Amino acid sequence: MADKKEWIVGGFQFGTENDAKIAKAERGRIEHLEGKLDYDNPQMLEAVYKKAVNNRVFQTPVGYAFLKRLQDSLRENGSIEDIPNIPVYGVYSLREGAAPTIERIKVSQKKPKVKPIVLYTGRKKKKKKNYIKETQEKLEGYERIE
Repeated sequence: MADKKEWIVGGFQFGTENDAKIAKAERGRIEHLEGKLDYDNPQMLEAVYKKAVNNRVFQTPVGYAFLKRLQDSLRENGSIEDIPNIPVYGVYSLREGAAPTIERIKVSQKKPKVKPIVLYTGRKKKKKKNYIKETQEKLEGYERIE
């Protein structure tokens, strides 16, 4: 499963090969269950649904989609009043207190370029970089007279 095209399962494209393998295994369980499941029997639907939710049988969007179909069928029948919600165990946001990614990335500040001062000594041109800085360093020990 090295190709990302193989990471697509049930219309969902997964970010890792391992997640795609888990989803394929879930799809196999779903196909097995649907082969034995009677959608006209609300007691059977409720038993399968509750067991899958309580035992955390499904953990990918492929499994969640199947659980949602079961949940919708149970609601349509109306014979079961207390239908548990589908628990989602994945975390889809940053933990509390963490700054959002956009705020954590700071734009780099470019330092202004110092142009070298060109000193003319006779006929030859001489470039001396950071001439001002060097001059200031030399004059630091002296008092300024105004």
